[in-house]
Amino acid sequence: MPKPIHFVLIAVSLFAVVITAVPQTLSLYTGQHDFVNGTNVDCAKCHNNIHTEMLASNASVLNAHQSAALNINYTTYLAVGGIDYDPNVGNITTNLDGDSSGSNDTWEWNSPTQMWIRDSDSKSYRMVLDADGNNVVENEELCRLCHQTTPITDSGHAATRRFCDDDRCHGNSNYNYTDPELFTNDVTDKVSIGKALSSATVHDMFYQNASTQATSRIIGEIPAFGYTPGGTVDSSVSKSYMACVGCHSESNATLQTTEMHYLHGDASASRQRYSYINGTIAIG
Repeated sequence: MPKPIHFVLIAVSLFAVVITAVPQTLSLYTGQHDFVNGTNVDCAKCHNNIHTEMLASNASVLNAHQSAALNINYTTYLAVGGIDYDPNVGNITTNLDGDSSGSNDTWEWNSPTQMWIRDSDSKSYRMVLDADGNNVVENEELCRLCHQTTPITDSGHAATRRFCDDDRCHGNSNYNYTDPELFTNDVTDKVSIGKALSSATVHDMFYQNASTQATSRIIGEIPAFGYTPGGTVDSSVSKSYMACVGCHSESNATLQTTEMHYLHGDASASRQRYSYINGTIAIG
């Protein structure tokens, strides 16, 4: 006949199994039938490490992107393919014929409805990333600034990528479509960084060399507006954005350089540190 101590040990063991298995079983099924709409999808549920990195960013950089994401004029400009913004008359000119009317769309701001109206067919639209209406773009709302597909041209049921030197972000050597007048602060230099990096600057060789190298990302991953976007190589996104990530993030950047020091005794010596950047640019 088992001793009382054996019953105690068996009971403790069963209790341990129960308290371990039950929470796991509940967590497996809890919440799977509680659906949310697209604007409330929690990106951090899967990408928590990226979300943590983003929140740890330099405050001025994080605040600048939060401010841009809260700017309905700018987010709408991104979505409709804007190339010019006129704050005096309140309209956005685009290079996209979104309704196949035969001419590129023009959108006008309608104050009574607080919506942008397309001239050709009176379609109303605006891109609002502040889903909860608390006047702050935060958490998954900020992810959508760069990663939500353009809802004006597709269903929006997929994630996309906007790279640093996107045509309508910081610009590239081909296109610089972000109109500084969309913002109250002077951001002229910030929205034309790609163009600046393509000229005679200390980083131009880094940027230009990366611009000639293709990534595995196809152009189709960039929101399309009926033309081949800048910062691309053939049918792929170029590595030009890695010049931005290499300096402005904690990712490692690998490149090969041919070093040429100043010849201080030669008054006509070339004013540059590196004569050529060669080899594959890699981030990781």
